[in-house]
Amino acid sequence: LSECLFFFVECVMQRKDAEDYLRFCEEHPHLATVGSHAAGEIELLLKPDEILEAQSAMEERWKRRGLNSEERGSACRVGVVAEDPYWLWLRDPVRFPSGALGTYNRIVPAPVLNGRVAGAAVLPRLPDGRLQLTVMFRHATRSWEAEIPRGCSDADETPAAVAERELLEEAGCAAHALHALGAVNSDTGELSQVVEVFLADAAPAATGPRPEASEAIARQLALTVPEVKASIANGFVEVEGQRVGCR
Repeated sequence: LSECLFFFVECVMQRKDAEDYLRFCEEHPHLATVGSHAAGEIELLLKPDEILEAQSAMEERWKRRGLNSEERGSACRVGVVAEDPYWLWLRDPVRFPSGALGTYNRIVPAPVLNGRVAGAAVLPRLPDGRLQLTVMFRHATRSWEAEIPRGCSDADETPAAVAERELLEEAGCAAHALHALGAVNSDTGELSQVVEVFLADAAPAATGPRPEASEAIARQLALTVPEVKASIANGFVEVEGQRVGCR
C-alpha cells in the first residue's frame, strides 16, 4: 500500500512540475527557445505528455544507476530546482539529437532571468601600458586567483556601466575610455550567461578599491603584456613566492 501511495504522490508531483515548468517558459520566453533535435540541437519539450515521458525516462536511467525511489523522485523533477536573489537552477525536459528523452540542467543568473545582460568584465590598461590584475580569493575554486574585475549587472545598468563600476570597486581604477572586446560565456555547458568584455584605459582612483563585504581582495598586480601572456600560459603568476592562479 505504501509503495502504491508513493507512486501516486510522485505522479501528482510530476504533473504539477510539468505545469509549473510550462508556466515558467511562458513567463520567460527568452529562456525557452525550443530548438530542433532533428537539426542536431537539444530540443525543449513543451507538451505535458512529452515532459512526463522525459521524467519517466530519467526515472529508469537513475534506477539503473542505483538511486532509491526518493532520490530518483528528486533527480527527475523538472522546472526550478532552487533559486535565490542571485541565481536560478533550472532543469529542462529535453529531446536529444539521438531522439532520446531526458532532462538537462542550467544555471541562470538573476539579471538574465529578468531579461537583462548578465554583467561585464574589464581589463585595466594603465598609463604606462601595463595591465592590472586583481588578486582575490575565489570561493568556488577555494584558491587565490589573479583576474580582471567582473560582476553582474544591477537594474537598468548597461554593460559599460557595469565595467566602470566593477573597475572602481575591485581594481580601484577610474576608466578614461572603454573599448568593447566582445562577449564570452565562461561555461556554455551549465551557465545561461554571456558577459561583455572591455579594455579600459584607466588610472588609479584616489579612493582605491572599494570591494563589497563578500569579496576577498588582497592586492593589485601591474604586469606587462608579455608577463600576462606567460602567466596565462603557465596557469599561475608568482606573487611574493606564492603561486596564484591565472586562468
